[in-house]
Amino acid sequence: AICSLFLLLLYSWSSSSDSLNNLKSTNKAVTDFNIFSEEKYSSISPDLTKLAKNLKSIKTDLDYIYKKTHSIKVKLKGKYPEAFVPRADPEQQEVNE
Repeated sequence: AICSLFLLLLYSWSSSSDSLNNLKSTNKAVTDFNIFSEEKYSSISPDLTKLAKNLKSIKTDLDYIYKKTHSIKVKLKGKYPEAFVPRADPEQQEVNE
């Protein structure tokens, strides 16, 4: 009985030691990855900032273009309403026949 208790304690200690080693290994891998990520982010951060500014500028330009084309469409619709009458889709007519 004492021998089996000793073996149980020895196995438990070995298992704990393995778990501790696994945790240390995992912690080192995560730490190394964090260092790598920080270095890469700091090297590309200026480029990302420039790209974000460009995207905001493009969005502003596209919003302006949309508003202008919408305004022109409304004016044309008021002046030439017959040009904006919905027409039947030829493909849809073929399906209905």
